Amino acid sequence: SNMTQSRMSSAVEASLNVTFGFGVSVLANWIILPHYGVSNKLATSIEIGLWFTLISFARSFILRRLFVWLHGKGVLK
Repeated sequence: SNMTQSRMSSAVEASLNVTFGFGVSVLANWIILPHYGVSNKLATSIEIGLWFTLISFARSFILRRLFVWLHGKGVLK
């Protein structure tokens, strides 16, 4: 089977992954952060969620590309 994945496909996969994660993150921030003295304003939850979403997207994309590269080198079969 052909295990290669284009950069565009990697970006789409990572984007869908973090889009769903963003919703979970905002809800979790809104519920959990007030227990640690952080504002429970929706805007604060969204802003924090956006930062973590950007980090998550980069992590997902980099790891996906690493696996594609390793597979191309024959390290992963």
